[in-house]
Amino acid sequence: MTWNFVMLTLTCGVMVARCGDLGSSEEFLRRSAGFIDQEVDAARAGQRVVRTTDPGIPQEMVTVGVTRFDIPFAYYLQRAKSGDLYRKGPTLLQLGTFSKNPTVADLKGLTLDGGDLSAFHESDELAAREFLVRVVREHSASGASSQDALTLRANSSAYLQMEMPMVSEYYAWAKVDIGLRNLVRITKVTVYQQDEQAAVVTEQLFASRYFQASLQVDRLMASEGGTYLVTINRGRCDLLTSAIARLLRPIIMKRTSAATKKTLDLAKATLEQEFTSRSARALKMAL
Repeated sequence: MTWNFVMLTLTCGVMVARCGDLGSSEEFLRRSAGFIDQEVDAARAGQRVVRTTDPGIPQEMVTVGVTRFDIPFAYYLQRAKSGDLYRKGPTLLQLGTFSKNPTVADLKGLTLDGGDLSAFHESDELAAREFLVRVVREHSASGASSQDALTLRANSSAYLQMEMPMVSEYYAWAKVDIGLRNLVRITKVTVYQQDEQAAVVTEQLFASRYFQASLQVDRLMASEGGTYLVTINRGRCDLLTSAIARLLRPIIMKRTSAATKKTLDLAKATLEQEFTSRSARALKMAL
């Protein structure tokens, strides 16, 4: 089965999913992502399930995750649109967004030690920060992407044919621990919405090491009393083309899967706790 067909299957599955369950997306999870019945049942019950699979292209790997947030769809979407969805944790060590006119000040929460700087081929922290700002400014001005990014988008073209209008767009940065050496990433985030369904597309513009390109698509569905998330992340990694790739691939896939689980678990715990606290404050003010 080709990747374009896999992506089209998921797109159609999520777009026609019934409000309140995963609908026909379950068929994608079984046939294309390798989910067994117990995992599909767990996802339907609202549990977090993650699988990292091999798409058959040596440089690439795909991670698929499903979870349910016990928060309203509108609350999740508002956080996604504002770039306030995630919090720092074991995987996302540091993160932030760029202003409409990006400057070095937008990176004030980012720390760069010697190991980080070596990936930039810079010994000066300010020079590395200025480089990151240039990446955002140049992409914002031209929209040009690297050849690796273009190849990745081409491989995922069917999934990226959004049938929803764009409602938000911004650039973000993050320092990430994937179980090897930390990497610094710059991404462009685009949010699409149609009624009670949405898609959040996160495209990597730069990574200080390992990943030449990365593309994540989150499909959101309003569920009775909550929100379902089906997330797919496809990446091109130079380590997967090395002489010892056969040994490295299982390790990288395992660590990528573990990092995705940590990220989803932290997002679920954080969003649900913050929504509960906000609701309690609103109730208290209304009394």
